[in-house]
Amino acid sequence: MMRSITAAFCIFSLASAAKAQCGPYKHHPLWPDTVGYANVHLDECGATSCLWDNGSTNPLTNLGVGSHWVILYNGATSDTLLFTIDQELWDFQSAWLPTAMGLEIDIWAVITPHMAPQIFDNPKCRPDGDSTIIYLLQDGLQWDSITPIDTYAGEVHMWMGLPYGHTYQLELIDNSNCGSYALGQLVTAYSSGEAEFQINTEDACGGIGGSIGVNEVVPDPLSPFPPPTPFTGTFTLLDWPDPSGQVASPMQGTSAYWDNLPPGQYLVHFAPDSICNHSETVITIGTCPGITEDRAVLGAPLLAWPQPVHDVLHWKASDTGVVHVYDAHGRLVLSIPDRGRLDVSAMPEGLYHLQVSQGARVEWTRFLKQ
Repeated sequence: MMRSITAAFCIFSLASAAKAQCGPYKHHPLWPDTVGYANVHLDECGATSCLWDNGSTNPLTNLGVGSHWVILYNGATSDTLLFTIDQELWDFQSAWLPTAMGLEIDIWAVITPHMAPQIFDNPKCRPDGDSTIIYLLQDGLQWDSITPIDTYAGEVHMWMGLPYGHTYQLELIDNSNCGSYALGQLVTAYSSGEAEFQINTEDACGGIGGSIGVNEVVPDPLSPFPPPTPFTGTFTLLDWPDPSGQVASPMQGTSAYWDNLPPGQYLVHFAPDSICNHSETVITIGTCPGITEDRAVLGAPLLAWPQPVHDVLHWKASDTGVVHVYDAHGRLVLSIPDRGRLDVSAMPEGLYHLQVSQGARVEWTRFLKQ
């Protein structure tokens, strides 16, 4: 019984010592090196010998990346310690931001997770920051560079005003004895050039606001690297000439539509989903001469569907109403009895104003024919 208690005490003492200053002390390799090493202090471990999983009995041994073990011996007792050799890598944290002045690249490069030496975790090799360079590649060629690089804490670097219409990539080369390197993701920065907005507008009429409909944005085919179509993004409508005020909620997709706009000038801003230059155009909403009814007389707007419409427009019909359709310039296009539907398939594409008159009551709506 006493011998059993003594043996248990010896094993506990050995494990406790190993968790203090015994080790193993791990030294992690930096890519492209994949071999690190580990060592133990036998005296600190209360051990007389050791055996590593690679068969070595030396207190220090080379080990590849992965899980390992070492057995510590002290006479008839032993203790097995488990540990891991990690692969150190350069970590590129980058942000690619399209701006009006050109593409901006923010880069933060650091080695993780063991670049800062600790008691049991250490880098096998720490690069000299003065010998480390980050190159900006444009279309595969070295276009600019940054040095030195802080391998310990990391530091934000940036390039601003880069031209669109190219591919970009970040490349790190460590010229110290560590010989490490890294390559960032390949990023395509398209150029829409002088993009063309396909827009229909309707002036404000008789107290009813105007509208702006963007059917699509077409990249300039002569731009050096036009984006693939359909060209999608976010449309924002701003006041002009002071674009600080947002007029309506942004719209996402290939088209946008805003109505109930008072007369004035507006800036339509388009931010592509792809990394590409932003585009914008100024639109004027005037006052049309063709319709003069007061908004109070018009009453509640009429609900019509679908919007936009390709073939037949529908709404809830009145009993004895008459339908009047005006084009974007306020010119009367047609007058028909109210049947709750309108075949628009033969009408030109564009914005239209529809009024349903029934006695003194006039209801209205707008529709976009595509």
